Amino acid sequence: MQRTQPGAITAGLGLVSIGGWLVLRSLGMPLVGFDRLWPAIPILIGLALLTQFTLEVHKRGGVAFFGTMALLSGIFLCIFSFQVGRLTWSDMARYWPVFPAIVGFALLVLYMADGMEDAALLRPIYLIGGFGIFLLPVTLGILGRGGVGDLVRYWPIVVIPVLVILFFRLRTGRNHE
Repeated sequence: MQRTQPGAITAGLGLVSIGGWLVLRSLGMPLVGFDRLWPAIPILIGLALLTQFTLEVHKRGGVAFFGTMALLSGIFLCIFSFQVGRLTWSDMARYWPVFPAIVGFALLVLYMADGMEDAALLRPIYLIGGFGIFLLPVTLGILGRGGVGDLVRYWPIVVIPVLVILFFRLRTGRNHE
């Protein structure tokens, strides 16, 4: 029995578009270079996965999670690639907390796609997404550099013990089952 992959249509259209771009480029057409266009690849992958999730009968939350991650990451990278708002790649040092926020949002999409039944997903949503949302105003200089600035500078000292505690809590929780 052959299983259809609705996202394959989107991926196929993306590959045809890339092929058309390569043909036009080889014919000497003045097009945007791949050095600026490469973030379109995760966008196409994300669209293909989200299309597949939307059209499939048995919804798989992992497809929605990875589709959301790829789409939002690609869009975020396009902002720097095309210098939207005069942002350049050197500005990534200030905007990097958007990536954990994207992971938190994608986990929220996974939680909702799976019918909001797995409450264990809420912790990483709050921790990872909250981490990114909290640090973004700090790295942008909106919040003061006092105690918060020291916390940002030495964040691994705070994160490592929290991860160790979570690791051992998860391991002991599995041993009791």
